[in-house]
Amino acid sequence: MIKKMCLKIFSIIFISTLYFNVNAFSYHTCIDEWRNGEAYCNDEKVSVEWSYDVNTKMYVQLDKNGRKIRELKDINEDPQAKKGTIEISANVPESLNDIKIKIDIMSDIYSYSLELNKDNGFKASKEINVDLYNVGYSVEGADELENQLPNQFKIYEGETTSYKIDYSKYKTKKKKEQSKVKKIIVIAAISGIVLAFIIIILMFLKARSL
Repeated sequence: MIKKMCLKIFSIIFISTLYFNVNAFSYHTCIDEWRNGEAYCNDEKVSVEWSYDVNTKMYVQLDKNGRKIRELKDINEDPQAKKGTIEISANVPESLNDIKIKIDIMSDIYSYSLELNKDNGFKASKEINVDLYNVGYSVEGADELENQLPNQFKIYEGETTSYKIDYSKYKTKKKKEQSKVKKIIVIAAISGIVLAFIIIILMFLKARSL
């Protein structure tokens, strides 16, 4: 029961943090009790990993015996973690200027969110902890735009990992669609004029025959 409650709490916290462009923590275990200085979750000892203490709301690093090595309020702000930078930009035509590209990158421990939009010129960068990350990708405002990022990438210490998204081809597609719509409008207008002209002629001929 306690373990399920812990997992439920973690799920709520994790999902809520993804809605903000801030650091988030992806965790697998919790600590609901300490016995003789050793961590437990639902009567099972937790060891050799980062875990979350539901009582103190702190992230705790544990040794092989389940004893606390150190604790942090925000796991992504670990001063001992090696850092690298992720940089992502997108070439977006003016016709798609209102879209929002949302990117979630998650490792076994860390989780971050980036958003590319017209306000930041469709370019975002963030210093993050060195690790292997999986990528989540979504676009608001245009369903047909594909994900051009890899499913997974690695961040290296002191290095910038860069990716570029190119949606410029959709500019041509948009123009073709607009041109097609204009042609339909012109044809409809001409057809209407011709029809009106024919009606006027018929009415004129009918009037003369009376």
